[in-house]
Amino acid sequence: MSDEIKVNKSLIGKTMFLSCIAFVILSFSFFSSPYTGFLVFTILLLIWSAYYTFINQKHLSEMCCMMSGMAFGMIGGFFIGTAVGLATGDFVIGMISGTVAGVAFGIPVGKMGGPLGRMEGIMAGPMGGIMGGMTGVMVRFYDVGLFMPFFALVVIFTVWEMTRVIHGYSKNISRNFLYLGIIVSILAFSSSIANNFDAGETGLAFAKQSPQQAVANGNVQEVTIK
Repeated sequence: MSDEIKVNKSLIGKTMFLSCIAFVILSFSFFSSPYTGFLVFTILLLIWSAYYTFINQKHLSEMCCMMSGMAFGMIGGFFIGTAVGLATGDFVIGMISGTVAGVAFGIPVGKMGGPLGRMEGIMAGPMGGIMGGMTGVMVRFYDVGLFMPFFALVVIFTVWEMTRVIHGYSKNISRNFLYLGIIVSILAFSSSIANNFDAGETGLAFAKQSPQQAVANGNVQEVTIK
């Protein structure tokens, strides 16, 4: 039985690794945005931590699984909702994307703790998605370049705290797996400071008037902003 479990975990690990590589390649190939790198590497960090939770589920109590489902659902929904809201300026798209992502992270982790854990993940997804969508749209009117490193640190810190909690129960993490998490964290944070989130990518773009909006009135230029 133990050999079968090891084989299954190894197969799942290899499948996830190949899927993550494909996800990175496709993301950078088809989505060109200053937010792409930050989105990709932070999602990989969330997957890394969720996978660590999954392979150690036999060491976790029902309450720990419930809290993990809520935590992953909340931070996953909030992160995706905020990032999509920042990139698009659309609250509805950010809210929907964040909710879907939160549920996608929350249910698989939470259901390890039974029906109540699954419900925790389901409830946390919309909460994180709605808050993330609002945050992303509102921050666009301020200094996005300053916000992004702070946002990255908050998400990275939360993910590592969740991982630390799981490690407290399992006491089982390989050195290579730990290094992988560190590398992905560095890439996620670096992508939050390496890109130029200028006014063209933020709400400041709304202040740019078109010739149809500007009306000359002597020395005063009247602009209608929608």
